[in-house]
Amino acid sequence: MSNNLNIYENLYQLGYNFLSNQIKSSTIDLDKYLMPAAKAESLNDIFYRILISSINMQGNQNIIRFPNHEQFDIEPLREILFDFDPHKVYANYKNISYENLLTIIQRNQNLEEINMGDRWLNFCKTIHTSACYLSSFKDYEDCKHVFDDIYNSSYSKNFLPILFQHKIYGFGIALSCDCLKEIGYTKYGKPDSHIKNLFRGINLLENNKYGEDFECLFIFDDLAKYSGKSQYAIDKIFWLIGTGYFYLDNIRRNRSMNEFIELAKKEFKIE
Repeated sequence: MSNNLNIYENLYQLGYNFLSNQIKSSTIDLDKYLMPAAKAESLNDIFYRILISSINMQGNQNIIRFPNHEQFDIEPLREILFDFDPHKVYANYKNISYENLLTIIQRNQNLEEINMGDRWLNFCKTIHTSACYLSSFKDYEDCKHVFDDIYNSSYSKNFLPILFQHKIYGFGIALSCDCLKEIGYTKYGKPDSHIKNLFRGINLLENNKYGEDFECLFIFDDLAKYSGKSQYAIDKIFWLIGTGYFYLDNIRRNRSMNEFIELAKKEFKIE
């Protein structure tokens, strides 16, 4: 545990310094990436973010998009999704099939000639199931009360992503954490492929008793506890190292996770 404690205390700062050195000749302000997005203030905000996170699923980014719009721009859906009001979406579409919902989107956006494929159909399932789940709450305060009760207890916090996984089609723990941290629940990191490669590479992710994604949640807990940094910031630093995508500046750099893993192994004397 002694070496793990050293890693938990210092891995974030090593990553921060590594990334800062990589971008020192650029105009990128790294610290602005470490500030959480604005918290959700309505069920509409949560529903909107669920759909964005769904597009963030690997392989979806270049398929679930609209002509002449940027990635993750779902504004073309605003009208047919009633300003992203989950109550109205579920009330209007609860009795139609996913295929029919897809047809409505195709006709509304003049996409009939595009082969929408399974990923678009799965996206419609996410729209339907998330609207169904969120409409089970009377209003935002009702929803927030339930989420906060789970989130604010150290014993139950890591079960909130599992609740999302159970309720929303296509969501595993990684997408659930991605969504939750962007609506204000910042004590989650997203256990995506970059994070898991890092944790495996420095021998933190060895116990797979509950599955790698779930184990990563506890690793994030320990990294935050011993470094004094937020899980949001920890997640963002390692995501930026893994992707090289500084989205706020629209700058793409080389991915450097393998290089960072070798640096960390040397720093922490890992064989």
